[in-house]
Amino acid sequence: MIRYYEQTGLIPAADRKASGYRDYSDTDVFKLGFTAFCVSEDQDGSGRCWSTGWT
Repeated sequence: MIRYYEQTGLIPAADRKASGYRDYSDTDVFKLGFTAFCVSEDQDGSGRCWSTGWT
């Protein structure tokens, strides 16, 4: 799901460690949680959560 969010531009791509693993900051973790919440709550398609301007 995280890759999908990155590919669609819902969240910015995370930095990568030398090993290739994603390296998330506290801000990234918050954005990911908020995005997952918005996706689960936007049942009517209104897009109310999406005015964050994170792109």
